[in-house]
Amino acid sequence: MNGGVPNATWRRVFGKPFCITEWNWAAPGLQRSASGLVTGALAARQNWSGIWRFAWSHTKQGVEAPGSMPIRFFDLHSDPAQRASEYATLALYLRGDMAPLPAESESAEVWNEEELLNPTNGAMQFGSPRKGVSAWERRVGARLSSGADAPHFAGRDGPALQDGSAPTNDSSLVTCHSSLGNGSFQVVTPRTCGGFAEASALECGPLRFEIAGHDGPAPQENCLSAAVWATSLDGASLAKARRILVAHVTDAANTGAVFDGPEARSWLEQGTTPPLVRRGKARIELAFESKDGGREAPTVFRLSPTGHRVGEVPGEVSRTPSASTLSFTADTAYDSNCATLFYEIVR
Repeated sequence: MNGGVPNATWRRVFGKPFCITEWNWAAPGLQRSASGLVTGALAARQNWSGIWRFAWSHTKQGVEAPGSMPIRFFDLHSDPAQRASEYATLALYLRGDMAPLPAESESAEVWNEEELLNPTNGAMQFGSPRKGVSAWERRVGARLSSGADAPHFAGRDGPALQDGSAPTNDSSLVTCHSSLGNGSFQVVTPRTCGGFAEASALECGPLRFEIAGHDGPAPQENCLSAAVWATSLDGASLAKARRILVAHVTDAANTGAVFDGPEARSWLEQGTTPPLVRRGKARIELAFESKDGGREAPTVFRLSPTGHRVGEVPGEVSRTPSASTLSFTADTAYDSNCATLFYEIVR
């Protein structure tokens, strides 16, 4: 599809269900870790009916033995960065943490439904973008001449927050900021906050993070870009949650892979297994509401790829009368045998 997912937003027909049946950010692009945040946020803001990432595997081997093959352009089973990013999509889109945009904008063309259904007319491409309208600011799509008064498809409705906060379909609680020119992307919702940054710091609601390199023997292998997000595991808002998942996802490449340049737009040599996660650190701060400053000391666990707790990470807590802030360092190299991408905070 020319123009990718952003252009596809204008091909939705208002009043009808709309799905993206194949989407992905192809390897070896260095921004794959942001794919779940960006596409999950866009699908949620547009209130699409469904999205399918293409693909888990192109081979029987990849289905039967995930991770047994090198990273390819689209296969999730072998790509730690893409696979990790899925958890952001699950929270923002499937769980409904990010609310749909309240306003909509129609394509300039209005198409006749009978003409579209007439097989003698062939395939008709419709939904030209309206100049000056962004899919991050309005729900966009085309309108059929016979469907001007048709009821809009309800889309997804996320559950209310368990701590009594306003429901997630209140758009006033949701902000989404994209600034691709300087390599950053941010989402802020009551239950999930995070973003993607290149060698810089981002503030995303109660979450703040700063990307840093890794003090290793091969500084050229350090990753100065990463996606970082935090999501509530118990249904409460982040500021009140007792269990929180934190992700710090850099990049991944096959062993022995050779690229066309520092931007890694294509492979010269694809390499082989196992996939290697690029080294990287991030200083992470997460603020909580806490009566009288709180006396509990949150515990940070680093997690295995399967979600098991494998060790504690030291953290620091600063307190005020009404809040407390937890700070810790995320480091992909905590375990030299298996990269660390996920952490669990328990209060």
